[in-house]
Amino acid sequence: MKWSLQIVSGSHRFRQSPETKEQDLRTAEPTEMFETRQQGALQGWKNAAASARLSILLVCLVLAPGNVLPADYNSYAIVKEDGSLRVRGRTIWLYGIHIPPTYESCLTFLRPVRCGPHAILVLELKIDPHFVHCREMSRNSDGSINAFCTVEGEDLSAYMLENGWAQALPGAPNEYFAKEKSAREKYLGIWRLLPGDMTREPSAD
Repeated sequence: MKWSLQIVSGSHRFRQSPETKEQDLRTAEPTEMFETRQQGALQGWKNAAASARLSILLVCLVLAPGNVLPADYNSYAIVKEDGSLRVRGRTIWLYGIHIPPTYESCLTFLRPVRCGPHAILVLELKIDPHFVHCREMSRNSDGSINAFCTVEGEDLSAYMLENGWAQALPGAPNEYFAKEKSAREKYLGIWRLLPGDMTREPSAD
């Protein structure tokens, strides 16, 4: 490094020559650039870590009990005697309705003959052999699902109500209560029976 002596106002100062100063700047430049890149990389790592923590938090919130995302179920269904459906290993209740116990009957025109509660046979005939498409509405404490289910685009809850084989539950859509009222006025399904006769097969006359 070269230094030149400069006399200013009676004092002596050493001043770095322009050539040496330029050389020192060139020498220092790689170090400063490295430090800048290092700081940038460190900030990138911090940002990536923060994003990873946020992603983990979101996954935990989604999977936490009570925060299960609603699901769709599309498959064949088994109709159980309590009126629920078994779809892809899940117990599904038709949204907004209750299917009461009804008298036993048999479908002799089918092979093999099917016997069971009449309202359940009505639902079974409506579904078989089609796929059901169910959209989850809510979940029960036992893990079963309340779902809006259709067959070939037709609402199964509405079908059972308008044919008189179900009752609308509190909180159901107004449309469901209207369908139940219409079936009741026409004496369809369970509405043609006295309360004590719902589980007793009606006479032929």
